[in-house]
Amino acid sequence: MASPESAAPRAPSAAELASVEADLRPLADIPGDEWAYFASRLETRELEVGELYVRQDAPPEGVGFLVRGLLRLARVEEGREVTLGFDCEGRLVGAYDAWLTGSPALYSIDALEPSLVVQIPGALLDELPRRHPSWQELARRIVERELLRKVDKELRLRLRTPEERYADLLRRGSFLVRRVPQYLLASYLGVRPETLSRIRARLP
Repeated sequence: MASPESAAPRAPSAAELASVEADLRPLADIPGDEWAYFASRLETRELEVGELYVRQDAPPEGVGFLVRGLLRLARVEEGREVTLGFDCEGRLVGAYDAWLTGSPALYSIDALEPSLVVQIPGALLDELPRRHPSWQELARRIVERELLRKVDKELRLRLRTPEERYADLLRRGSFLVRRVPQYLLASYLGVRPETLSRIRARLP
């Protein structure tokens, strides 16, 4: 995966901050002055296609909110690259598990489309829980939300055949069908690209 040089970070625009606020603020009762401090410490990161947001086996630099674009999670194991998942706009992104444990990231995250992330630096993540209890509540709610999402994903992947999983993506109108290249979607479903082509041909 290529990793072009990133554009210089800048302060988020009002619209970008509004996207972050719409997602996070309902999760906890965060006072206005606390939110203003949080917003003042955020910065944007723009990613070109193929650029890494997280590098496997490296410590993450924080987490972010994907305002625009499409990211892929992948792991290289014994020379083989496996696609683990995807994130589209409106989601928190990053190796949150690695940040929580202080470990290197178990996977990489790279951009499949030109993408814009509002970055929450690691130092800010460390600082917030000491500032006000509302940040602890927010962190707890985020962990709960991500856990539920992970369990749902595991059930879909493990209890259904690749054809059933692809049919489910079609039924739900998933962005994966519309925006992810077929060879990467096949890797995510655990089949070869030609197998996915046959699955697609069988489905209405």
